[in-house]
This record gives sequence, structure tokens and C-alpha cells, in this order.
Amino acid sequence: AKYIVHSGSQHISTVDLNEVYEYHLEQGADVTLVYTRVDKPRDEHRSCTHLDVNEDGIVTDIHYEHKHDGVYMELFVMEKSLFLEMADHCIAHGGSNFFRDAIMRNRHKLNIAGYEYRGYHAVINSLESYYRTSMNLLNPTAYNSLFRKQSVHTKIKYEVPAKYLNSADVSNALVANGCQIDGEVKNSILFRGVQVKRGASIHNSI
Repeated sequence: AKYIVHSGSQHISTVDLNEVYEYHLEQGADVTLVYTRVDKPRDEHRSCTHLDVNEDGIVTDIHYEHKHDGVYMELFVMEKSLFLEMADHCIAHGGSNFFRDAIMRNRHKLNIAGYEYRGYHAVINSLESYYRTSMNLLNPTAYNSLFRKQSVHTKIKYEVPAKYLNSADVSNALVANGCQIDGEVKNSILFRGVQVKRGASIHNSI
């Protein structure tokens, strides 16, 4: 392959990589960084990298000003040959983080484009953000924004469907296969194989 896509693991989105690739070619950039705009930054955005992008789609600065609305999503596209060349240079000079040591420190030498993503986005980098993002999926609008536009493929594990017994009282919950419920479940997410016995009550939990 001539190009590589590098992605982190803390940003949840439905980015269409084909669109990012086409944008990268149109811009004729050395590297294209994917970012999104956040109207109200939360605590999880404090550790994120932020971008300044001009009206031509060119990244003019990379920084850590957490109140800035342009959040870099730890996703970039570039030619493999350039990536390997810059990686070798980083290793030879004691670098340990490619984005920081190869891209950020050379931002005034590289032609860096910024692709603005406008779909579903969440950052998970703490227990608090994991809980909040997961619970937000109980909202049908958020759930459909993440899962309905494009399929999300996971490892298949065949189990019997969830079983609701006579005393089950379930509302606003995501319940996985293999669960057996005979108690109360409200505003919660249950993973595979969970058993809720009669008299048990689960609220606002994962």
C-alpha cells in the first residue's frame, strides 16, 4: 500500500476513511489530521491535542489549549514512505512518540491538512468518560448516530437470547445475549450472561 492510516484508541467515531483519503489527495498534503469541533469541552478533552485550521483546510498550529474547540482525534493519513522516513529519523534521535516528535515538532515544515469530522464523537480516557459515554447510548439519538449509519463489527459470540422471567421489570436498558432477568433493571447496560435474580434491583449501572 502507498498510504497508511494511523489511529488511536480513545476516540469513538464513525469516520469514513475513504472520504479522509480522498480529501488528503485533493489537498496534496504531506499528512492529513482528522479533527472535530467540540462546543462544550469536558474534562476528558483536557488531555487531547487541539488544532488550529484555516479556511483552506491547512493546520496552522498544534497545541494543548484545552478550551479550544478543535479536537484532534488521533487519526491521520500519510504516505507510507514518508511515514517510514520520519519514523527512522525519530528513532535515530531518541524520539518515542511519532505524533509529537515527527509531526508536531515539524508542523512548520510539513504541509499538514485538517479534515473536519462532523459525526458522532466521544472520548474515553477515564472511568468517568467511559461511564458517561456508555450511558449516553441509552439515548436513541446517540445510539443511532453511532450504530445506524455504518455497521460496527465485533467478534461474534453465539448465545441464547436474553430471557425475561415473570418478575422481570426492565426499562431503558441495553441487554446482551445470554442474560436472564427476573428482577428490576432501569437505565442500565448489561453485558453477556448477566443474571438478575428476583428481588434484585439494578439502576444507572454498567
